[in-house]
Amino acid sequence: MNRSRDIIVLITHSGDYFTIDRVADALSKRGAKPFRFDTDQFPSKVQLAAGITSEGLSYQLDYNGNSIKTEDVQGVWMRRLWHPQVSPDLASGKRSPTTNMRSMSVG
Repeated sequence: MNRSRDIIVLITHSGDYFTIDRVADALSKRGAKPFRFDTDQFPSKVQLAAGITSEGLSYQLDYNGNSIKTEDVQGVWMRRLWHPQVSPDLASGKRSPTTNMRSMSVG
């Protein structure tokens, strides 16, 4: 299958507007499709999926109603990383039932 590979992933954070918007506009004018990835929204609102197809491994990124496959990505522009939004259960140190059962069965 011949893919277009015209997506540029823009790595930033949700509070970044002026610079990232200018970069996205410039890329669009050159025929590229910018895909904004706000690192502070991962993993709560940004989903990453992996799969196996007849062509090999496949990865998909979903955010804000948009979805891309990594094989369609031509490049990545990283402006700024930001701290992720961690689930309150993880942030407070609470353990999941699965983790508790695993630790009980190992002993």
